[in-house]
Amino acid sequence: MKKSQLREAVGASKSTFAKLGKNENVTLPVLLNICEYLNCDFGDIMEAVPESKEQ
Repeated sequence: MKKSQLREAVGASKSTFAKLGKNENVTLPVLLNICEYLNCDFGDIMEAVPESKEQ
């Protein structure tokens, strides 16, 4: 499946998927729609990485 097909299937905008491609923040409902469509859990499509703190 291409990203554009997934985007259309979950009803997300092009800008939202651009954010995903740039590892930027997106809303929780978008992630939930993707997980529901793919029948998976959040941990299957993302990971939480703490921001590094510069000293």
